[in-house]
Amino acid sequence: MIHRHFLAATVAFAALLSEVLVIVMAGIPYHPSQIRFELLLCSYLSMAILAVMIITMILVIIWRWRLPHFPRRPNTLGAIVSYICASRFVETGIGEHRPLISDKSGMGVQEMALNNGIIKYGKSRGIDGVERWGINWTS
Repeated sequence: MIHRHFLAATVAFAALLSEVLVIVMAGIPYHPSQIRFELLLCSYLSMAILAVMIITMILVIIWRWRLPHFPRRPNTLGAIVSYICASRFVETGIGEHRPLISDKSGMGVQEMALNNGIIKYGKSRGIDGVERWGINWTS
Protein backbone atom coordinates (compact mmCIF):
# COMPACT_ATOMS: atom_id res chain seq x y z
CA MET A 1 0.00 0.00 0.00
CA ILE A 2 2.90 2.38 0.69
CA HIS A 3 4.20 1.96 -2.88
CA ARG A 4 0.67 2.30 -4.36
CA HIS A 5 0.30 -1.33 -5.40
CA PHE A 6 -3.43 -1.35 -4.72
CA LEU A 7 -4.31 -4.33 -6.91
CA ALA A 8 -1.68 -6.52 -5.26
CA ALA A 9 -3.00 -5.43 -1.85
CA THR A 10 -6.56 -6.27 -2.95
CA VAL A 11 -5.49 -9.74 -4.10
CA ALA A 12 -3.67 -10.30 -0.79
CA PHE A 13 -6.78 -9.17 1.11
CA ALA A 14 -8.93 -11.59 -0.93
CA ALA A 15 -6.47 -14.38 -0.10
CA LEU A 16 -6.83 -13.59 3.61
CA LEU A 17 -10.61 -13.57 3.22
CA SER A 18 -10.41 -17.10 1.80
CA GLU A 19 -9.18 -18.29 5.18
CA VAL A 20 -12.15 -16.61 6.85
CA LEU A 21 -14.50 -18.13 4.26
CA VAL A 22 -13.56 -21.67 5.33
CA ILE A 23 -14.60 -20.88 8.90
CA VAL A 24 -17.78 -19.06 7.91
CA MET A 25 -18.90 -21.86 5.55
CA ALA A 26 -18.89 -24.28 8.49
CA GLY A 27 -21.77 -22.35 10.07
CA ILE A 28 -24.09 -22.49 7.07
CA PRO A 29 -25.61 -25.99 7.36
CA TYR A 30 -28.42 -25.54 9.89
CA HIS A 31 -28.65 -27.93 12.82
CA PRO A 32 -30.85 -27.82 15.99
CA SER A 33 -28.11 -26.54 18.30
CA GLN A 34 -27.53 -23.50 16.08
CA ILE A 35 -29.10 -20.07 16.53
CA ARG A 36 -31.00 -18.71 13.51
CA PHE A 37 -28.96 -15.48 13.66
CA GLU A 38 -25.75 -17.50 13.33
CA LEU A 39 -27.10 -19.17 10.19
CA LEU A 40 -28.04 -15.81 8.64
CA LEU A 41 -24.75 -14.18 9.66
CA CYS A 42 -22.66 -17.01 8.18
CA SER A 43 -24.76 -17.04 4.98
CA TYR A 44 -24.53 -13.30 4.36
CA LEU A 45 -20.86 -13.15 5.33
CA SER A 46 -19.97 -15.96 2.93
CA MET A 47 -21.89 -14.22 0.12
CA ALA A 48 -20.08 -10.95 0.84
CA ILE A 49 -16.66 -12.65 0.86
CA LEU A 50 -17.45 -14.45 -2.40
CA ALA A 51 -18.58 -11.14 -3.93
CA VAL A 52 -15.30 -9.47 -2.92
CA MET A 53 -13.38 -12.39 -4.46
CA ILE A 54 -15.36 -12.15 -7.72
CA ILE A 55 -14.79 -8.38 -7.91
CA THR A 56 -11.07 -8.95 -7.29
CA MET A 57 -10.97 -11.56 -10.04
CA ILE A 58 -12.66 -9.16 -12.48
CA LEU A 59 -10.19 -6.40 -11.55
CA VAL A 60 -7.24 -8.73 -12.19
CA ILE A 61 -8.68 -9.74 -15.60
CA ILE A 62 -9.16 -6.08 -16.57
CA TRP A 63 -5.63 -5.25 -15.35
CA ARG A 64 -4.17 -8.10 -17.44
CA TRP A 65 -6.00 -6.82 -20.55
CA ARG A 66 -4.49 -3.35 -20.09
CA LEU A 67 -0.88 -4.61 -19.90
CA PRO A 68 1.27 -3.78 -22.93
CA HIS A 69 1.55 -6.39 -25.65
CA PHE A 70 4.98 -8.02 -25.88
CA PRO A 71 5.63 -9.53 -29.32
CA ARG A 72 8.44 -11.54 -27.68
CA ARG A 73 8.59 -12.60 -24.04
CA PRO A 74 11.53 -10.82 -22.33
CA ASN A 75 12.85 -13.99 -20.72
CA THR A 76 16.06 -14.31 -22.74
CA LEU A 77 18.94 -11.95 -23.26
CA GLY A 78 18.29 -11.81 -27.01
CA ALA A 79 14.66 -10.73 -26.50
CA ILE A 80 15.67 -7.99 -24.06
CA VAL A 81 18.40 -6.71 -26.38
CA SER A 82 15.92 -6.66 -29.28
CA TYR A 83 13.70 -4.28 -27.30
CA ILE A 84 16.60 -1.99 -26.38
CA CYS A 85 18.55 -1.88 -29.68
CA ALA A 86 17.78 0.96 -32.12
CA SER A 87 15.47 2.72 -29.66
CA ARG A 88 15.64 6.17 -28.12
CA PHE A 89 16.76 4.46 -24.92
CA VAL A 90 20.19 3.77 -26.45
CA GLU A 91 20.35 7.21 -28.10
CA THR A 92 20.03 9.01 -24.74
CA GLY A 93 22.69 6.83 -23.11
CA ILE A 94 20.58 5.57 -20.23
CA GLY A 95 21.34 1.96 -21.04
CA GLU A 96 25.06 2.49 -20.57
CA HIS A 97 26.94 2.40 -17.30
CA ARG A 98 28.61 5.77 -17.74
CA PRO A 99 26.60 8.98 -18.10
CA LEU A 100 26.89 10.64 -21.53
CA ILE A 101 25.41 13.98 -20.49
CA SER A 102 25.81 15.75 -17.19
CA ASP A 103 24.51 19.05 -15.95
CA LYS A 104 26.12 21.55 -13.56
CA SER A 105 25.31 19.43 -10.53
CA GLY A 106 27.25 16.50 -12.01
CA MET A 107 24.10 14.40 -12.36
CA GLY A 108 24.29 12.01 -15.33
CA VAL A 109 21.57 10.84 -17.68
CA GLN A 110 20.77 7.79 -15.56
CA GLU A 111 20.11 9.91 -12.50
CA MET A 112 18.13 12.45 -14.55
CA ALA A 113 15.98 9.61 -15.88
CA LEU A 114 15.25 8.44 -12.38
CA ASN A 115 14.47 11.97 -11.20
CA ASN A 116 12.79 13.66 -14.17
CA GLY A 117 12.18 11.24 -17.02
CA ILE A 118 9.75 8.49 -17.81
CA ILE A 119 10.94 5.13 -19.10
CA LYS A 120 8.14 3.52 -21.14
CA TYR A 121 7.62 0.49 -23.31
CA GLY A 122 5.76 1.01 -26.58
CA LYS A 123 5.97 1.62 -30.31
CA SER A 124 8.19 4.46 -31.44
CA ARG A 125 10.40 5.48 -34.32
CA GLY A 126 13.98 4.41 -33.68
CA ILE A 127 17.15 6.24 -34.60
CA ASP A 128 17.21 4.38 -37.92
CA GLY A 129 13.73 5.69 -38.83
CA VAL A 130 11.92 2.34 -38.49
CA GLU A 131 8.91 2.12 -36.16
CA ARG A 132 9.19 -0.81 -33.75
CA TRP A 133 8.44 -1.92 -30.18
CA GLY A 134 11.07 -0.80 -27.71
CA ILE A 135 12.03 0.83 -24.43
CA ASN A 136 12.04 4.63 -24.64
CA TRP A 137 12.95 7.47 -22.34
CA THR A 138 11.03 10.73 -22.41
CA SER A 139 11.65 13.77 -20.27
